[in-house]
Amino acid sequence: MFTNNGISKKSEAQGAVTETWERYERGMAYHQQNDLYAATDRNYRFFAGDQWRGAQLGSISPVRFNFIKPTVLYKVSIVAQNRMSLHYEPNAFAMLNGRETEAGQLFLQTAERICQKLNGHAARMWEKNKMDTVLWDSVVEAAVSGDAILYFYEQDGEPACQQVDTTNIYFGNENERDLQKQPYILLSFRQEVDKVRETARQNGVPEELVMQITADSDTATQAGDSAKTEVDSGEENGKCMVILELSRKTHKDGRVCVVSRRCTKTVEIQPERDHGHAMYPLCHMAWEPIKGSCRGYGEVRFLIDNQIEENKNLARRAVAVMQSAYPKMIYRADAIGDPEALYRTGASIGVNDMNAQDVQNYVRYLTPAASSPDAYTLTNELREVTRNLAGASEAALGDINPENASGKAILAVRDAASAPLSRQVAMYRQFVEDIGRVWFDMWAAYSPEGKAVLTEYRDENGCLVQAVELIPYEAMQRLKVNVNVEVSPADAYSKYAVEQSLENCLANGWISFEEYVKALPADSAAPKAKLMEILEQRQG
Repeated sequence: MFTNNGISKKSEAQGAVTETWERYERGMAYHQQNDLYAATDRNYRFFAGDQWRGAQLGSISPVRFNFIKPTVLYKVSIVAQNRMSLHYEPNAFAMLNGRETEAGQLFLQTAERICQKLNGHAARMWEKNKMDTVLWDSVVEAAVSGDAILYFYEQDGEPACQQVDTTNIYFGNENERDLQKQPYILLSFRQEVDKVRETARQNGVPEELVMQITADSDTATQAGDSAKTEVDSGEENGKCMVILELSRKTHKDGRVCVVSRRCTKTVEIQPERDHGHAMYPLCHMAWEPIKGSCRGYGEVRFLIDNQIEENKNLARRAVAVMQSAYPKMIYRADAIGDPEALYRTGASIGVNDMNAQDVQNYVRYLTPAASSPDAYTLTNELREVTRNLAGASEAALGDINPENASGKAILAVRDAASAPLSRQVAMYRQFVEDIGRVWFDMWAAYSPEGKAVLTEYRDENGCLVQAVELIPYEAMQRLKVNVNVEVSPADAYSKYAVEQSLENCLANGWISFEEYVKALPADSAAPKAKLMEILEQRQG
């Protein structure tokens, strides 16, 4: 319930907690009950190699063989190594609603041309937002913490994205896996107090409420140990927790639109705002979905116990080596004039009341006990079996000499080993499809004067010309699209296999040298640019 200036009546009272903050506290209680905060921090520590925290080791060195990180990075590379690109095409059935009319058929032809323009625009926005890097980081987040979340917001009429940690998102229904069916979604952010106050003033919040926005130290819910420590900048320049609440509202005409509001603990800094698009501007990927939950398990979670046991075994072996690997000297103290000389190279040693021949009766070396090979066997077994069960064996990692096998053979071995990751690959592809749907939904909503896109064509002289075209707002609203994701392999062995195939075709005379050069990938190992220069010189 809001007053004329858009401020919740409940937040007008001094020290009252906003309704959104109450939902946030319920979400925090749920996360603490499920140990989400502590488990996420633990996953990041073990992935990075900080695996002895809290252990009382004394003089023992915290030795480790971190097999978690290479295992996770291998799986991430299998999932994220393929380059993704968005491709829109008209959804004829949704636009015609089962009725084929002449006007509908004409709009379908227009829709195809619009989708072609949107495909070029999506490629430019993909490069502008550095989505290849964002997706790599997202897959790493999913593999470590269990979830990857991207939040999209409008910036200069285009979608911009921000990664959200799994500890900073709170679903209204934690048991519903479909993101678009959530009753509400909360996102928590740490923001500077002066910027939050400025936002509140722009939204007409009274000054007495603005001054209630002060710095806090609510960092316990942030993912990562470093995020829990902030620079002490004082009450004015410090940070405070801001909650963004997203929900869906049905208008009288039947349209469903996403609305948002922002608040701190006691002040609502942004009243309800209608964004105009129907989809939550969020995309979510769970690494290993949990039955009955909208979240997922990460790859690190179930490797930690084996990593701890291997680290303990390494520490025991290190202690055993210190105690028994090197012979220890014992001597009779009252018979040696200068005991320190025993440890100096080439030093003379004086003896008391004994013959030099009897020195062996006063100075001896203890024979060290033999160390059992079981400890070494257990260390290797823990590491190798764990990696094999995780699908990260040497064969899967591509530990094959490419000089002794063709690119296709290497790919066959690697693909067979990576088959268990097919589910993650499919979810990753769905993740990219969801990005495409969110982008189109936001383009249609944030272009009331028409969607401006950059097009390219060649003029009558063959010169490449760029022009800005407007797609009418009504056409964007009427247009229904299907989103397809085109995948192109980007790993080294896939390129190697392509180049081998082209070389075989050239050697067998099936293609000419000119055709071979033109067919080479732009990022091939062969110097395509140099070969093209040679061909141009020949033609000249």
